[in-house]
Amino acid sequence: MILLESHNVVIQNTLNDRFSKPGTIDVQFVDFDGVRFRLWTPQTKEVIVLSMNIRCWDELVNYGVTDILQREYGSRLMAQAEADYHVSLEYAIDSIPPAGEERDAIVKA
Repeated sequence: MILLESHNVVIQNTLNDRFSKPGTIDVQFVDFDGVRFRLWTPQTKEVIVLSMNIRCWDELVNYGVTDILQREYGSRLMAQAEADYHVSLEYAIDSIPPAGEERDAIVKA
């Protein structure tokens, strides 16, 4: 039996690292369920973008995923996803709380 975490370890570790010590990144990877991710700093090391390409995106849209994403991520949800991705989230480093429970909640969301 394989036990899977409820959050992605690559995302969690990278965000925690970059929230503590801002720097440029460009990490691309695929999760166990085929979701393609890109975690990068597009123009400045003060902003991190997490983009996701989800194979069943069209079906999720039929079930209202855009409303759910807006409710859960609010202003972090980018109006236009990065090219070749379905959804992108933007993290401004200066708006991230100091290490602790509140930051952990953002990283694991």
